[in-house]
Amino acid sequence: MTFFIVVAILHLIPLNAIVTYRALRDPLMTASQKGWQVAIVWLVPFLGALLVWFLRRQAQAPPPSEDSEWRNPPFEPEDDLPPDEP
Repeated sequence: MTFFIVVAILHLIPLNAIVTYRALRDPLMTASQKGWQVAIVWLVPFLGALLVWFLRRQAQAPPPSEDSEWRNPPFEPEDDLPPDEP
C-alpha cells in the first residue's frame, strides 16, 4: 500500500509542477484566473491537474477554418428562385 502511495506522489508532483508552470506562463489569463487554476491543481490532486490541462488545450485550439465541414455554405438567394420564363 505504501509503495502505491509513493509511486502516485512521484507521478503527481511533476505533473502538477508542469501544469502550474504552464498556467502561470499563459499570457491570456488574468492574475486571478492563474491563481484559481494553480489552487485547483494543488488542492485537487491529479484530477485538478488534468482538468486545468484539458481546459488550457481547448483554449489554445485554433478556430475552425472557413472551409471546415461543419460550417454551412453561404446562402445564395438565387438558388431559391425559380428559373425565369421567357
